[in-house]
Formats: sequence, C-alpha cells, structure tokens
Amino acid sequence: MAEKDIVTSIRNGEELALKMLYRQHKGSVTRYLISKGCNEEEAKDIFQDSVIVFYEKAKQSDFILTSSIGTYLSAVSRNIFLKKMRSKGIEISSDFENEKDFEAIEDKDEELLSNDRVAAILQILKEMVGNCKTLLEAFYYEKKSIKEIQTIFGYNNEDTAKNQKYKCLKRLKQLVTDKYPNLQ
Repeated sequence: MAEKDIVTSIRNGEELALKMLYRQHKGSVTRYLISKGCNEEEAKDIFQDSVIVFYEKAKQSDFILTSSIGTYLSAVSRNIFLKKMRSKGIEISSDFENEKDFEAIEDKDEELLSNDRVAAILQILKEMVGNCKTLLEAFYYEKKSIKEIQTIFGYNNEDTAKNQKYKCLKRLKQLVTDKYPNLQ
C-alpha cells in the first residue's frame, strides 16, 4: 500500500491502513530508539504514541504529508523520547539532539507546520530556480532516494548528496523566513 493510500485509508476509517503502518515501521523505529538508549518496552510505547499522532493528523482533511511516513514517525518518536528524557531530568547527548538521521519538519509542538507555513514553503519552492529546486522536488515529491539523487545530479557519493540536500533545505527555510517573517 502506497503512503498516500495509507493516509486516504485512514481518512476512510480502514483498519488495514494502521496494520500496514505498524508492519512497515514498528521494527525500524523501535530499533532506532533502542540504539539511542531507550528500553524495548518504552520504545514500543513511544512508537504507539507516534502512530496516534500520525493517525490524528492523517484524519484531518488539510493534512499534507511532506516526508515519508517512516520519517514522520521516526521524528515524532525521537521528539517524544527526548521530551520524556528531559522531563525526567536525564541529560541527552548533544549528538543525539542535533542528529539529522530523519528529515523531519521541525516544529516546537511536534506537529506539522500550519497551513500558512506550508503554503509559504510551497510558494517559495515554486519561485526557486536551479539545482536546489530540482533536488528538493526530486527528494520530497518524487520520493527519490539519496542514492538516486547522487546519480541524477552526478555527486561523488551519498554524503555529498545528503549535504547538498541539507544546504538546499536550509536555503529554502531561509527564503521562507526572509519573505514571511511572521510565520516563525
């Protein structure tokens, strides 16, 4: 089942979508959390919480998935884990807090961006020209992998492709900030 189909199925109340979501993402997200110091039971609980967040968002008619479901669930799970650790007074390594394993939309409330901000980002993306526009569209809209982007753009390796994608995303965020300062 394709990712857009999962969102549509959730909106239509089909239980199969949630089963697919669990089957496809539970293992990788819980393994990631465990690798960062979370115990197995807590990792499962956090994953469950992230699925609930995703489910509630997907039910909203204005929800726009701007990353893969795996990326979204991983980012929400990571943020929930960090929040729990901080509330317990547990020091988190700065490497983990600054980690960019998952290309998440950064938002203080662990929610997707407001409709105004999404519209602003889409408008700026339309106005962009050159490789950054093409690269971001390839990654986010066409769902090309970093390996495919490396090949398409002729980068020497995947790290270079990731770095360029990061720079383009940073540029997009700066353009949005410059043009729409009230959306911060």
